[in-house]
Amino acid sequence: MNRSRLADELLYQLAFETNTDIVLISEQYRNRDQPTWFSDPLSTSAIWISSSRNIRVEGHGSEEGFVWVRCEAMTFFSCYLTPNESIQQFRTKVDALEDAIFNT
Repeated sequence: MNRSRLADELLYQLAFETNTDIVLISEQYRNRDQPTWFSDPLSTSAIWISSSRNIRVEGHGSEEGFVWVRCEAMTFFSCYLTPNESIQQFRTKVDALEDAIFNT
């Protein structure tokens, strides 16, 4: 979303019009204060369960740069790895993401 206020405002409308249940977001404009909004500690990636009547969250977690949500037999990941960090920071985040993928 490139931290865009306009894109943030259109997100709800788009999810409603397309009957979307799960939205994966990178570079969100802001975090929502909702029990179905999950974000990483840096607020660079998020997952929004826009239709909680159809989706049951069984687990969730996050680390810097990514967030995950497990729903029934699937686990969804949303991540954002900025090109402005050092290669060491990038590798640390990718290693953590890889560990989370293998351990969830």
